[in-house]
Amino acid sequence: MRRREFITLLGSAAAWPRVARAQSKPAIIGVLGGGSAQSSGFLIDALKEGMNENGLTEGRDYVLDVRWAESDYTRFAAFAFELLERKPSMIIVTTIAATRAAQQVAPATPIIMTGQIDPVGAGLIASLARPGNNTTGISSMVQDVSAKGLELIREVAPTAKTIATLFNPDNPGNRLILEDVPSQGAKLGMTIQPIEFKGSPCSMQR
Repeated sequence: MRRREFITLLGSAAAWPRVARAQSKPAIIGVLGGGSAQSSGFLIDALKEGMNENGLTEGRDYVLDVRWAESDYTRFAAFAFELLERKPSMIIVTTIAATRAAQQVAPATPIIMTGQIDPVGAGLIASLARPGNNTTGISSMVQDVSAKGLELIREVAPTAKTIATLFNPDNPGNRLILEDVPSQGAKLGMTIQPIEFKGSPCSMQR
């Protein structure tokens, strides 16, 4: 997710600053991140910048409780339970797995998605216009441009017949894209070769 999109996402929650200022102590904002502090920490900086632009100061108005899964998505359920004990005002989630865990463990807590892949298809929300499930945020719509990506590959490497596709098998968002790519590739005369990859994510990927 782009840094400016992340800032806009939090900054657009116009009603929340008024709630925060009305509290006698800082509100707790939970963050469930799929990456690590090293690879994705810059987005936390962007979050703080967005809050500051809306008149909210860390420590005075809010406290961040960030939990990094470091590619191990099985940790999200435990993280969600830990956050729930702190009674957060909201939980920011960066992956489909994190969103699902937060919805199951803390259904009464507002959940904010940060650019996730096809949250409707993943069953997280009812629709983009009326999401429901106490969940809101941004959909990256990456699945809608997979065909265009293959077309660009065809232009750059017109003789390529087999295209390797790296994916994280633990990331539901990756699987959603992978379901569509082979058929798109076949239309262009390409064979898609999925290759599992588990490593440290370079961003707070969906």
